[in-house]
Amino acid sequence: MWKILQGALPIGKNLRKRGMLLNTMCGRCGELETVDHLFLHCPFAKDVWAFSLLKQSVIVHEFLSFKEALISLHGAIFLPPLGVSIDLFPWICWGIWLARNKLVFENRVSSPSDVFNQSISYPREWQHAQPSQGHHHTSINRQEQQRTSHDTIFVFSDAA
Repeated sequence: MWKILQGALPIGKNLRKRGMLLNTMCGRCGELETVDHLFLHCPFAKDVWAFSLLKQSVIVHEFLSFKEALISLHGAIFLPPLGVSIDLFPWICWGIWLARNKLVFENRVSSPSDVFNQSISYPREWQHAQPSQGHHHTSINRQEQQRTSHDTIFVFSDAA
């Protein structure tokens, strides 16, 4: 999301501006590949968003800009309950981005329903991988410190 909002995502328009690509059109419909086009206005993106039934009557491709959609859909409730308690907008965008990259780099075509279903599985996996309350490993307990030699270094890091 940060890269999108900073204009740093390597899409057609940005790559053309940097002189890196001559063909900067959407691989699906032939329009200029911009952030707004890729995530909101491309017929493929519209089809992906059509699977995401929102509680509010919102049509995602009617937003003029990605930033407007991001702000408006923050915390939006998707129907039916999908077993995910976090904001789905970024995850669906991630699914669209991955589908775009599969098309560009591997010439693999994804269906909108597959992209949406994968986009729902990502936050489920992420939530499942989060430590439950009370199991944070932020420090070594004193008994472990006493049992180890002084030349041992422990580093606790999350993979994010």
